Amino acid sequence: MKKKLILLTASLLALWLLALPAAAFDDIGDAATKSAAETLSTLGIIAGFEDGSYRPDLPLTRAQFAKMGVVCLGKEDSVTLYQGYTIFPDVRSGNWAAGYVNVAVRELKLLSGYPDGTFRPDQPITEAEAITIALRMLDYTESDLGSYWPNDYMLKAAEIGLTEGLEVVPTAEMSRGKAARLLQNLLVTDRKEGEVFSLGMGLTGTENVTLLATAETDLALAQGIVRVAMSGSASQLAVTNPLPASLVGSRGILLTGKDGRVAGFVPARYEVVAVTVKSRDADGVNTEAGGRILVPAGTEVVRGGEIATYKTAYLDLRQGTALYLHYDENGALSHLSTGGAAYESGDTYVLGRSWKNGENPLLDHYDLSLVEKAPIYKNGTRIDASSLAANDVVTYSAALEQFLVSDLRLTGRIDEAHPTRTRAQSISLLGHTFRLSDDREFDVDALGESAVTLLLAADGTVADIRPASALSAHMGGLVTALSADSATVELWSGHTVTAATVQDYSAGSRPLLGCYADVSVSYDGKLMLRAPEYQGVGSDFSVAKMTVGTRRVSPDAAFYEYADQNAGFVRVEKEDVYGRTGLVSAKNVMYCKVDGAGVVRAMVLKNVTGDAYTYGVISEQETGVDDDGDPNPPQYTVTYDSTAGTGTVTEATLSGGRGVSLTVQGPYGGMAVGGKLLRSFARLEKAGTVKDDAFEGETGVRLNGRLLRMADDVQVYDKRGECFVTLAQARERFSSFELYTDLISGKVRVIAVS
Repeated sequence: MKKKLILLTASLLALWLLALPAAAFDDIGDAATKSAAETLSTLGIIAGFEDGSYRPDLPLTRAQFAKMGVVCLGKEDSVTLYQGYTIFPDVRSGNWAAGYVNVAVRELKLLSGYPDGTFRPDQPITEAEAITIALRMLDYTESDLGSYWPNDYMLKAAEIGLTEGLEVVPTAEMSRGKAARLLQNLLVTDRKEGEVFSLGMGLTGTENVTLLATAETDLALAQGIVRVAMSGSASQLAVTNPLPASLVGSRGILLTGKDGRVAGFVPARYEVVAVTVKSRDADGVNTEAGGRILVPAGTEVVRGGEIATYKTAYLDLRQGTALYLHYDENGALSHLSTGGAAYESGDTYVLGRSWKNGENPLLDHYDLSLVEKAPIYKNGTRIDASSLAANDVVTYSAALEQFLVSDLRLTGRIDEAHPTRTRAQSISLLGHTFRLSDDREFDVDALGESAVTLLLAADGTVADIRPASALSAHMGGLVTALSADSATVELWSGHTVTAATVQDYSAGSRPLLGCYADVSVSYDGKLMLRAPEYQGVGSDFSVAKMTVGTRRVSPDAAFYEYADQNAGFVRVEKEDVYGRTGLVSAKNVMYCKVDGAGVVRAMVLKNVTGDAYTYGVISEQETGVDDDGDPNPPQYTVTYDSTAGTGTVTEATLSGGRGVSLTVQGPYGGMAVGGKLLRSFARLEKAGTVKDDAFEGETGVRLNGRLLRMADDVQVYDKRGECFVTLAQARERFSSFELYTDLISGKVRVIAVS
């Protein structure tokens, strides 16, 4: 990372006269132009008009472009000195542009007057003239560029990337929209001899910074705060003006003012390609368009306002995810991001009716030409219009050229509304804060009920709020915390919710902690939890076809697994459920959670992946005798590395209680415990011994020509030192590796070295 302090200017003024800084310009239809204008507006270099518009088609004048050059080059201190001079008869002292024009001509030599002695300040500047000025700002002279103007100048501008993305017509008037694109290119172009231009704007510039979130994209951030990543770690910084939400996920140069606040963010020059995820694995992504993208494990991924590596983040890139691929100037994949620009150009609507008799409900909100050509994705899977239903939320993504439809809902009680309950723009419910779609407002008091249902758009914003008595959500998930009067549940929708409960679910013969539960909400907003009866659904689950019997399984369905219904549950991935055959027997499909459309959204399975056990070193302890002198059943313990896969080692112990008689075999195995009793045991078998060159990354190992998958939390045990080590440490110290696999999935669970 490079950090450099340059001579500070007094301030960065707006380029045009009637200007409002840091605006969101809704009258710009082109996404790239909109992003450029908003980026420059944040810096105070350009801005819109008093009515909030940018008017991208209006031409620029020579005086306005002169001011641009002076401001960007940090020469505003000289403007006052030149303001009282009359160099050109049509730019007399006292004219608003006099100082800027005089500095641009006399000191910076960016422009010149005409042979008749005039400057013609109000004459529209041509594209060739504007590009010539930009080249001079980059320190190029006539001797560098050639004598044939404008041809030689246009060729040099194209060569260095100054006109990238622009269709240049030298004699045409330079429009405000095209000027924004040109100026953004200028900010990320190298000077003739030296650094990138934006590092010389009179601000402190830090390169290779990733914008993770703004107050608009993450409501947990206070207004005026952004989250950025530098050197792989995240931090929160104050900003002078709000940064555009469309830049979230971008990497570039962070510009900081003398007061320590962020003055702007300039995205670096990347080619950004938008795709929709169809499937993914540890090596890359398959797209809905049929492409395959190989992604190195260490590639950074920006998602949900956080940054991670592809190795740790790829499992969260579910089918239907809008994914942005950022390629650098050499064509190499720099990083990935989700969200951000996908929803910038489309409004969000709630469908008032279902498809019926060939009538497409999208036509109530969108033009026929768009509806005919744009595909529809509902909850991540492609559908036709016949699958649209009333109360579905639809957003058109211009970046993906798709309709994104969601039927996700949450029911609960509104705890807070901001700024007021009668004009709410964001609300808090079940421990989460949600922003309303398209900056709309809602009168939550008008509902007159405690419990409400949120209709969520594909980007997680709230498209509408309904009384829970009229429309309720289908919810369920893992219970991760319980007290006498509250619960925390990780819902299959991805939301972790915390709220009061109608009764004490922490006691009783079947406590719910650590188990799956269906969730509903009472009239006063309290959670009601219910453990399903796990008697099986009577149908096989085809993972390949995503069907259970005749029911369709949602592509973003959540899968839960247990070894014993009285032991702890875990959430597992579809790829692991697939197993060797892609078919889960009906005897292992214990429960399906179905939404209002009859689609399976969550499923509980029994012993399909083997992930419901904790694996490690098994030991046995005698527990004495009972009152009659008979020996008690032994107590078993598994010692394991609780931080496996993170690069650190923390040993932990899990003990099963007395009173359960199981055939337990060591030295390595897996245990499932519930209610302080050992409920189930998974035996491991020794698959064989390999050398260091058998490992393929951190996900697989070859044995006798066959590739075995390693568990994400594979346990590596040093038999000689009687301790756990990381896989990297083991490969540095040892040359022989014993592989132990489970009998359910065949994954490598334990690697023993000595």
